[in-house]
Amino acid sequence: MKPEAFVEKMIKTEEYINIGNTLSGDPNDLMPNAGQNCQVMQKALFGIHQSDIVYMRHCNDLDIPLHSHDFIEVQYVSMGTIREEINGENLVLHEGSILVFGKGTTHRVFKAQTTTCMDYILLNERVFNDQMLRMLGEDNAVFSFVKGNLKDEKDNGYLITQYVDRKTANVLLELYDEARSSLIRNRRLEYLLLNEFFIRLDRLLKTPESNSRQSFSRQKMTHTITTYIANNYRDPSLKELADELHLNQNYLCRVIKELTGKTFTELVADLRLDTVKTMLLHSDMPIESIADMVGYSNPAFLYTVFRRKFGVTPSSYRSSTLTEMPAENN
Repeated sequence: MKPEAFVEKMIKTEEYINIGNTLSGDPNDLMPNAGQNCQVMQKALFGIHQSDIVYMRHCNDLDIPLHSHDFIEVQYVSMGTIREEINGENLVLHEGSILVFGKGTTHRVFKAQTTTCMDYILLNERVFNDQMLRMLGEDNAVFSFVKGNLKDEKDNGYLITQYVDRKTANVLLELYDEARSSLIRNRRLEYLLLNEFFIRLDRLLKTPESNSRQSFSRQKMTHTITTYIANNYRDPSLKELADELHLNQNYLCRVIKELTGKTFTELVADLRLDTVKTMLLHSDMPIESIADMVGYSNPAFLYTVFRRKFGVTPSSYRSSTLTEMPAENN
């Protein structure tokens, strides 16, 4: 779809609430093509470069082509069921679902077969400043996710919860109504409501029954995790890795499990034990020294975990394997 046709469709089907309600610039300049029929929505397309916060409501005629954007987007399914493709992954979103997209996330919304309604909050990155950090706290999942995305757009994942409680839904509705009904927008009230929404969303994301999760660029995230463990398996720190990824530690644990099928502790233990096997075969170091080198301060514990995984003790493994190895020709 050409940029000017896209904009014409959006204007016909959406209700805009922002300062000025004006589109500044040529749609072709504001939606450059990013390849593979994916266009990039820029802030000026919706006036986000001026107002920082823009609200939209899109009902019934949901059929939005593949795109990404250079701003943060929050979606709330306030009615019906919507099918959406995000970074190539197909999701079915039921009423009450909330998503937060980072910059660079590719997504599209497919035409719905039933009555649907989606509310949007479009945010300039300036919203996520030091003042908001003080309000939310460093461990807030939304703030951590957005700050990580702003630091590196390749970390272009999303947050999702498929359950919203009544109080969180009311905050969203109050945000929308404040922008729509006020003759003069009260920016301070908007920011207070936005902060409350992010605090409540953080709570939902950390509630197991909310069916929440955080999606990242899987390849980048897996590489970062495995590289960190490979470089730090002797003395690893989950907090250090979480800080590197700008994530809450509890979230990181869930992400690691989702990506690898194992916990952080299991990944570290696997690498330690594989390293032990290599050193047993290719060195004559005492087992106590090997244990210390890979991070086991108590050699007895190495014997226990090694036997639990491989069925033999380290000394038995070394002797039996060396016996089976063919002698080198002179």
